[in-house]
Amino acid sequence: MLAIEPAWWLLWERCSRRTPFQSPGWLLPWYRAFRPGQPVAFAFWNAGRLVGIAPFYATHETDGFHLQSFGTAVSDFLDMLVEPGWEDLVVEAFAAALAAETGWNTITFDELPPDAIALRLKNLRACTVSEQIASTCPVLTLERRVPVESNLPSHMRRNLRKAHHRAARRGEVHFILADEGAAQRTFDRLVDLHTARWHARDQPGVLADERTRQFHADVIKVLYPKAVARLYELRIAGQTAAAYYGFQDNGRAYAYIAGFDPRFAYESPGSLLLAHVIADSISDGAREFHFLRGSETYKYSWGAHDRHNRRRQFVRVASLADVI
Repeated sequence: MLAIEPAWWLLWERCSRRTPFQSPGWLLPWYRAFRPGQPVAFAFWNAGRLVGIAPFYATHETDGFHLQSFGTAVSDFLDMLVEPGWEDLVVEAFAAALAAETGWNTITFDELPPDAIALRLKNLRACTVSEQIASTCPVLTLERRVPVESNLPSHMRRNLRKAHHRAARRGEVHFILADEGAAQRTFDRLVDLHTARWHARDQPGVLADERTRQFHADVIKVLYPKAVARLYELRIAGQTAAAYYGFQDNGRAYAYIAGFDPRFAYESPGSLLLAHVIADSISDGAREFHFLRGSETYKYSWGAHDRHNRRRQFVRVASLADVI
């Protein structure tokens, strides 16, 4: 897939449905870090122009190949990447390509958002299909023409005012958007905060795995210069009280992971930093703020409403040789 990376980037930039999780800057570092199976990419071209791509990895079992989406487990939205106007043709070509590949037994599409192109793939020859909700993904709709506070519920506005006063009494308050040179250092601070928080619960946390940390380090190297990845830090009285790692692109912001120092719990540093990030996101053109997978209570206190990702799996019930 490295051979088509430049064309993949150009396709991603042309796609109105794109998310950072479909970019080669996310998916290629994912594969390098985790290597769960053999890469299998379905690429669709028109006159030398890449108009669609569906990357998978294959695992070999006694009953054949099992195909699963690139980016599984760490990605909040996955889908085929298709140039606008080519959706139906690419889906049709993809179905034909899958029919021609006789070795696979199952193909699984994970974390498909409601408008996913892969949901148009209704039936495959000699296959059964199952579909269920994969994840709940709360999202906050943003209105740019009003002050940021007006995008939030009244109880959240009151809580933020209290938190600001408490933080100011403790010392100087600074919100810092890391520049490219400081991005990795800010991520390292986030890892420390997040890991310490989970260790206090006798759990490792999602950033404990060295492969996961290296994956995100590689993502930051690629997506930060493109102004897609974002890392923020909140300092109170000269100390890092909270850190945030997320993304913004194409009118949408995505809160991927955050951490805070429990010594500053009284000042609610996580909420203060998140409010600042939302305000910045609105200023930079975001129409939606995605809290991503999980129905944790705090997300709804910001006024988020649910959307649901789907999981769709096709299972072959006979080989093509049996049905031809």
